[in-house]
Amino acid sequence: MNDEQLLAELGAELDRRADRLPPGRLTLADVQARAGAVRRRRRAAGALAVAAVAAAVLVPLGLTGQGGDRAVDPATSPRTGDAVLAGDTLRHPDGTTVTLPLDASQVSEVGVLTDGRVVVMATGARVVTVVEPDGTVQAEYPVALNDLTMGQGDDTVAWVDDEGTPQVLEAGQERPVAFVAVGFTSVPGGVAGTRVDAVLGTGCADGGCEVLAGPDDRSVTNTRLALERPSLVGGGHPMEVTDVSPDGRLWAGVLVPGPDEQFGCAVLYDPAADRVTARSCDTSNLEFSPDGAHVLGWRGDNNMVGEAVALDLDLREVRSVVPAPQEALSRVGWADSGGLLVVRTSYDGQDWRLSRLPLEGPAKEELIAGPVAGPNPELGTAYLLSE
Repeated sequence: MNDEQLLAELGAELDRRADRLPPGRLTLADVQARAGAVRRRRRAAGALAVAAVAAAVLVPLGLTGQGGDRAVDPATSPRTGDAVLAGDTLRHPDGTTVTLPLDASQVSEVGVLTDGRVVVMATGARVVTVVEPDGTVQAEYPVALNDLTMGQGDDTVAWVDDEGTPQVLEAGQERPVAFVAVGFTSVPGGVAGTRVDAVLGTGCADGGCEVLAGPDDRSVTNTRLALERPSLVGGGHPMEVTDVSPDGRLWAGVLVPGPDEQFGCAVLYDPAADRVTARSCDTSNLEFSPDGAHVLGWRGDNNMVGEAVALDLDLREVRSVVPAPQEALSRVGWADSGGLLVVRTSYDGQDWRLSRLPLEGPAKEELIAGPVAGPNPELGTAYLLSE
């Protein structure tokens, strides 16, 4: 079975399952009017051993670039689930596809804006490529890190350019908006680069966006970048922000580990009240579901997931995902608000499978695509999920 046949099969299965889903709680207007989910897969899946919280040296903030309007104002829609890249074909949750100029073996991260543009990070290329909905390349931008951060219900995407400046590209805008870089002191006499962890708001060219950032050598989010001035975030809860709820009221994060801790505890944090609303020390890397009613957490290393778990907003377990004996659990994401996408294979990578696992009912995975031969799971994946 070739990639085209696999993606056709995948699309048919996703379409059939989507037809059975109940309407979401959020309307399009709700999502566009509020800060949306930050689609962010973490850079490192291994130990988060951090001994100290970096102190930020704050510099005056302002925008150094303006984003021009695109010729046609796109119709945007809220995120309904992860897109899946197999070979060079990206299939969106609605079943439509686009052929990318790179295939999955060359891509480290991929994100999809609500105007249909696809933003791609290629392994080792140190550039971010913006691809039009028809598959043509719109632009390429140099980057300091191969790291994308999706924001505001996928209305924005951020990266750090090769000069250390946070850049935010917004749906409907031709060019990214640049925020002045912040210098972080991490060790005596040393300066760390900037890492973007989340983007809040829309209307970036008019000052409507805020960027949550931290030093790139520490797992902590400690600065909020805005037009007027930067400010500290987190209060008495030093953490790295991993996602923002669709209504913007909750941030998901990982607390900085203590001296004898390998992993920091996962938390849900209310920024308005400066209060942790829920906490779990059994998982990390929390990511909100499209409707904001659940979060997905996971830990792992060597490009694999040791265990993933779907939780309610009190961080109580709803559904867990674990690898079978002699099997690698490669990726877990959101198929939709009612189910997970699960990517598995044997250790030799000869039987990659993509399945959907419902949150409710029997814990039985429904095969969507595969099995197919692919890479060693420590080195790559046959099915790359969007950020």
